[in-house]
Amino acid sequence: MNSTTNSSRQLAITAANVRARNPESKNALSDEDNFTGSPFNHVKSYTKPKKPRVDNSCILDFLINEAEERCKQNESLMKLMQDSNDTKKLSLVSLPRY
Repeated sequence: MNSTTNSSRQLAITAANVRARNPESKNALSDEDNFTGSPFNHVKSYTKPKKPRVDNSCILDFLINEAEERCKQNESLMKLMQDSNDTKKLSLVSLPRY
């Protein structure tokens, strides 16, 4: 910031303080003066608003259900592979030897 901006801001703050001390004057402090006279005005105008919170419970429920499904599928696959191995072993044992 340059000195001109600082001095004009300081003048605005001083004028707002004088009006605030004398509420009977026709230039009494209004809400608008309160906003423009704030030394943190630049912070207010450049600060990003917070993002609204999102309800993640439906996503969490979906992921839990998917994990349970994958677990069941893995168990079924393991059982199928075990049955397949058992069948191969039986077929090898029952083959006649020449």
